[in-house]
Amino acid sequence: MQKDREWLRRRLATVVARVGGNGQRWTLAEERGCGGMGHWQRRLLATVVAWVVGDERRWTPASKQGGGGQGRGAAVAVGLAGSRGKKAAETAKYHPWQKNSSSLSIEFFKQSGWSDAQVMKLNQRSPLLLRTNVETVLKPRMRSLKDMGFSDTEIVQLVSSCPSVLLVRDIQPKINFWRSLLGSNERLLKASRRNMFLLTSRLAQKIEPNISLLRECGISDKRIAYMMVTKPTIVGRSNKYIKEAIKYVEELGVPCNCRMFPYALSTVAGMSRTRFYVTFATLMNFGFSLQDIFAVFRKHPIIWFLSKKNICDKMTFLMKEAGCELTYIISHPVILGYSLEKRLKPRYEILNFLEQNKLLDKAYGLLSMIILSEKKFQSKFLFLLRSEKSIALYDSYVAAVHGKCHVVVEN
Repeated sequence: MQKDREWLRRRLATVVARVGGNGQRWTLAEERGCGGMGHWQRRLLATVVAWVVGDERRWTPASKQGGGGQGRGAAVAVGLAGSRGKKAAETAKYHPWQKNSSSLSIEFFKQSGWSDAQVMKLNQRSPLLLRTNVETVLKPRMRSLKDMGFSDTEIVQLVSSCPSVLLVRDIQPKINFWRSLLGSNERLLKASRRNMFLLTSRLAQKIEPNISLLRECGISDKRIAYMMVTKPTIVGRSNKYIKEAIKYVEELGVPCNCRMFPYALSTVAGMSRTRFYVTFATLMNFGFSLQDIFAVFRKHPIIWFLSKKNICDKMTFLMKEAGCELTYIISHPVILGYSLEKRLKPRYEILNFLEQNKLLDKAYGLLSMIILSEKKFQSKFLFLLRSEKSIALYDSYVAAVHGKCHVVVEN
């Protein structure tokens, strides 16, 4: 954010020097030299400059002379837009974003139950919010969130992940829309954590047309809600982009009536084409044909969200250490979606030990052990490792599941 503001300062300094740095009135020639800026554009630029200038630098001679009691923001606005920008200067003067209100905003958040760490994180994500007027903006909008049924803890989570909810005037219709679609505050908070612009995107112009398009594809509201929680960025795309993504998914062999279509669409719409094709190339390096890759995509498209290294490490382990055939992986691509260090390696080691010591009542495939929940796996297989002979293997497995370094135990 600091780098962006520094860049914007330099950029606006160039604009001011070019089209109004001497404090004179704007002329038609200056408008043409600045890309034909209209009156509303000059007012907008003046307001932006009034906010951006946050130090003692004076952007124009007029800002030194005409500052008076107006404050730095209003003085810069007058210097930038001349006599035609007086209205913009008044706007800057009474603008709710005041630098000297930051201490009041910090105190307000602390009184509302925010910790120092939470306030610091909020300042990092949205410095603008801590310069907002407490009485006219923050208090009434925080009160509005409570009236909408959010607890104090939920408000902290919501504002931390999406600070703009306190800067948007008409936030209630948007919150009501998303809460109705997602079904609960918990899901709404989870979706907003993954997309900080979810609650501030335009409903009528973007969100509702995109939701309608998904419904036209036969995707139920329950599936749409799942997509919004797991990959909420898709709904912020343009309607044209989503239509193209739908067409491309169908070309890959996943029709709209397929159960995996929502997942495939989230995958295609959630990444660049370059990254999408990297996964194609990675799988082909291990011997997958193009038809094999299409088959894998139809069965488990979420694999495309894995990094190249992640896929390579898992394929190397499965084929070289676990002895899996390529056809087995193509038939069961879901196996690539599990963690290598927390699931694949430790459970393969358990399976290998139990088979070598003839402790199993029947043959088990690797996938049948991988897909079991942790609770079921422990109750069904780990109790066989209670003897002193295998206690080290048991400890190694527990350490791996809890994210500690996995150690291969010699039989």
